[in-house]
Parts: sequence; structure tokens; C-alpha cells
Amino acid sequence: MMPGELFALKKDMINWEERTITGCGLKTKERRERSIVLSASVLPVLRDLCDTSPSRNGFVLGMNKDKFYDLFSQMKKDLNIRQEVRPYSSRHSTATELELMGVSPSVIAQVLRHKNYATTAKHYIDISDEAALAAVDRIAKR
Repeated sequence: MMPGELFALKKDMINWEERTITGCGLKTKERRERSIVLSASVLPVLRDLCDTSPSRNGFVLGMNKDKFYDLFSQMKKDLNIRQEVRPYSSRHSTATELELMGVSPSVIAQVLRHKNYATTAKHYIDISDEAALAAVDRIAKR
């Protein structure tokens, strides 16, 4: 999910049974039309946001962008996370982790709501040298 989509997310866009979000996609037609799929591990956090949001208009994130980014910056300090990490970094991390797990490229593109995998590979997959070395070392073990 892109940060702008998080700011646009309303409670009625969430389908808890299907674990999807529909209606808050931004930037491209593909993202507007495809549902955001939710990992089971995210559901408790999302439920808590919904339950505690002070928004009278049904927004899940009951704060403005400045407060969100201030809290995000403080969380990075508290958890010793590199300062260059941005909320958008989670899309990159998701794509990279799925790639490293051997998930099909078409599934990764679907998760990121890209029209094709070429976009995903060009802009989102960041394989470290360590992961590349581990991959080539697997060849010798065959």
C-alpha cells in the first residue's frame, strides 16, 4: 500500500472476510481497479487502527500527514531503523521478500498491483549481494 492510499483508506473499503481493500488505489488505473490483498499478520493492526481512529468521516488513519510522518520518524529512532527508510519502502521490501521466497513474478506484480512484472522488477526488486551469493552457492550444492 502506498502512503497516499493509507491516508485515503476508509473503514468501509475493507472486506475482512476476503482480506482485501478496494477503492483507495492511487496513481494508476491498475492500482485503482485491483484490490489490495492483506496478509493475516496485518489484520490485527488494521483492526486496531479502525477501532481507535478518531475520524468522524470513517478514515482508518485518524491523523493528518504531518502527524503520521512525525510518528514514523520517531518510530524509526526508537527501533534503530535507518533514517532513509520511508513508508513507501514497505512496497520495495514486500516485492524483494516475495522474490527471495521464490514467489511467481506474476503473483508479485499482482500483490503490488502492477500491470506487468517488468515494472515490478525495474523499480521494486532489490536483491542484496548476500542473497545473490547464497543463490549462486546453491548451484554448487546440486
